[in-house]
Parts: sequence; C-alpha cells; structure tokens
Amino acid sequence: TGATTLTDGLGQLSDGADQVASGAQQLAAGTTPLAEGASQVAGGATALAGGTREAAAGVGDLAQGANGIADGNQALADNVNKIADQIPPEFAQVATDLSKAAPQVNDALTRAAAALQTAADDCTGTPAQCDALRQAAADANAALPQATATVTQIGDLAGEAAKLPDGIRSIADANQQLADGARGLAGGATKAATGLYTIAGGIDGLGSGASQVADGTRQLGAGAATLSSGAAQVASGVSQSEDGAGQLADGVQQVASGTSSLADGLDTAVAQLPTYTDAEATSLANVVADPVSATGVSDSLFGIAAVPLLAMAVLWFGGLASFVVFQAVSARALTSRRASGLVALRGFAPAAIIGAVQGLLVAGVVQVASQYDWSDWALFALVCIAAGIAFAAVNQALVAVFGGAGRWIAAIVGALAVAANIVSTVPPVLAGFATLLPTSPAYSAMLGALASSGGVGAGVVALAVWAVLALVVTTLIVVRRRTASVRAAALPA
Repeated sequence: TGATTLTDGLGQLSDGADQVASGAQQLAAGTTPLAEGASQVAGGATALAGGTREAAAGVGDLAQGANGIADGNQALADNVNKIADQIPPEFAQVATDLSKAAPQVNDALTRAAAALQTAADDCTGTPAQCDALRQAAADANAALPQATATVTQIGDLAGEAAKLPDGIRSIADANQQLADGARGLAGGATKAATGLYTIAGGIDGLGSGASQVADGTRQLGAGAATLSSGAAQVASGVSQSEDGAGQLADGVQQVASGTSSLADGLDTAVAQLPTYTDAEATSLANVVADPVSATGVSDSLFGIAAVPLLAMAVLWFGGLASFVVFQAVSARALTSRRASGLVALRGFAPAAIIGAVQGLLVAGVVQVASQYDWSDWALFALVCIAAGIAFAAVNQALVAVFGGAGRWIAAIVGALAVAANIVSTVPPVLAGFATLLPTSPAYSAMLGALASSGGVGAGVVALAVWAVLALVVTTLIVVRRRTASVRAAALPA
C-alpha cells in the first residue's frame, strides 16, 4: 500500500516538475525583450549625456565672452576717466566709432541671454540643477534691458561727445555699469555650465545603471533557461522513479505471495510429521547406538550468518528511527547563512552520532551473547559503527528527497534485505535487487569479520560510498529548497 501511494505521489511530483519547466521557459522568453529595452535605455542615456556636455561647453564659451566684454568695458571706462581732463584731437572720431558699435554690443548681449535661456529650457538634470540654471537665465534676462539701454545711452553720448566734452564722464559711468552687468552675466553662465556638467555625469550614471540592468536581465534569462532544463530533468528522473516504485510495489506483492506460500507449505509439513508414543520413542532411541555429534556455534539459532543479519537489520531500522525524530533538512535552511553542505551535515551529525553509538551497543550485545574472539569482535564492532553512520546518511537522504514516503521506502528496504537472506523462495529479480541496497555491503562486511571469510574492506568502502552519495543528495535537496522562492515565482508565469 505504501509503495502504491509512493507511485501516485511520484506521478504528482512529475507533473509539478513539468509545470516548473514550462514556467521557467516562459520566464526565460520574457527576459529577452526586457534586456533589449534596458540596452536601448542605456544607449539613449549615453547620447543624452554627450549632448548635455556640448551644451555645457557652449555656456562656458558664453561666460568667457561675457568676461571679455566686461574687461573691455572696464578698460574703456578707465580710459575715458583719464582722458576726461585731456581731450585729444582725435577724440571726436573715437566717440563717433563708439556710437556706431553700441547696436552690435546690444546684439551680442541679446544673443548671450537667449542662449542661456535655451540651455535652461532644455535642462534634463536634477530639479536643483535645473532651478539653478533657470535662475541664472532669469538674472541675465532681468539685467539685459538695463545693459542694452546703457549701451544705447553710451552710443548716444558718444555721438554727442564730439560736441559735448562734458558728456565724457557720463560715458565712463555707463561703461562701468556695462562692465558690472557683463561680469554678472559671466558668473551666471559659469554656474550654468557647472550645473550642466553635473547633469551630464548623472546621465552617465543612468546609462551605466541601465547597462547593468540589461546584463542582469540577460543573466536572469540564462538562469531561467537553466532552471527549465533542470526541472525537465527532474521530471524525467521522477518519471523513472515512478516506474521503479511501481516495479518495487510488484516485487513486494511477490514477496507477500511467496511468504503466504511458505506458510501454507509449513502447515502441510507440520501436518505430515509423525507422532510417537512414549514407548515408541524409547524404542527408537535404543535403535540409535552411536549418536552423531556436530560442532559449530552452539549459541546461534540459524548459524553464524544470523548474527550479522540481525545486527544489520537492527542498525538499519535504528537509522530509520533517528529520522522519525530528527529533521532530514532543517526548516531554517532557506534563511541560514551557512553553506548548503554545512546545513546538510548539521542535520546528519546527530543521527550519525546515534548510529555510531547504536553500532557499538549492538556489537557489545553480540559479544556478551556469543563470546567471539576479541580481534574478530573488534573488527566486527568497527564495521557496526561504520554501518550505523552510513545508514544514518542514507535514511537522511531518503527522507530529504521523498519526505514521509522516504520512511516507507526505508522500511521496505529493510524488509527486503531481511527477506532476501532468510527466505529461499524470494524471486531472483528481488534477490538481485537486494544486493544493490546499502544493507548488502554491511551484511557482507559483518559476516566477513565474524567468519574470517574476507570482504570486510570492500564492504566498508561500499558503505563509505553510500554515505558520501547520500550526503551529496541531501546537499542538493538543501540547495533546491533554498531556491524554492524562485521556482514559486516561475510557476505563475
């Protein structure tokens, strides 16, 4: 019944693994457009950063030009003040040229303010940077009317200067005001250029982050594809396990049928045994002139092979009992910071210690009951300890992989191991299968230790291989449980 239930459960597990594989494939397909979009964002951000740097360079040039204008007007104001007392003969011509240059200066100031306003309108940086740039543009536009009016006034005064030397002082004052305004414009443009460079740096960071998102999305797609492949392999393996469990159920039914046949045969044999009266028994005893004696292990019911068989069975079911009490995989495996191998070993350690103690106790009971040679017993005790540890690892792996059904599988393994060694009518298929179980090398090594028939080293090595393989399987289950959230996220997709 347990094997049949196991077969049904494996079928459901196979269906679930197929669903995981399908969901992971959909996840892998969905990550490709996301990665492409992130790459496009990264390219656009890089191009935008380049344009922002060009704008910053233009605003920097504007600041330098404004400084040049300020320096020129300052020098002009100084010169006008110096020549106010001594007007040279050529002063009228210079004043006329200055009057003609006033419209050109106004055009230059207007273009500079417009360029700064355009940079503020096209700002793509942070709100603080854009606000600073807009403030600079507003200051320049606010100062522009006064500056242009001053330049116009200077031109008018210059035109009159040829006739009115008294206007030279006014021209000097106007040029001073123009120099101050140009320096203010230059300062605002410098701040705007600095803000634009900062914006460009931030956009570069955006491009780099978008590239990282694209790379991470591609890795997610690759991982989802790997998950899909692994889930498909799990589904295939579970399907094979389902077939094997069905075959095991059939074999167990054959064992039950063979046991029933054996019971019927024993009943028939008992019925056919002759009965004797006391007189007939005495006469039969007198007929036997010379009794036949036989030597052997007098305290063994089935011979020397029975002790290793019983010891093996006790240790196997002892390992099974350990994982009725202990957890095969810690419930905190998902949140633990330890490596998966250490988590598996943490669940294995207490059961291994108990298995080793059980092996030593079983060997002690055997020695008390049978009084073997101490060298043979010491070797037998070491094999029992090794078997107790290896059986703990195998039972942990069965419970970790199959959950509660793993305990039923372990019980079936123990029953099959015992039946294969004491029932002569076990089908050859099950007898051959029993030699592949972890109980077989333990029995062989124990028998070799007590009977001095060899095979102890091979049996111990086989137990070590079983223990290592079981720990590897348990570690893989720990890894799988730590990735359960990812698979759960893949299923709805």
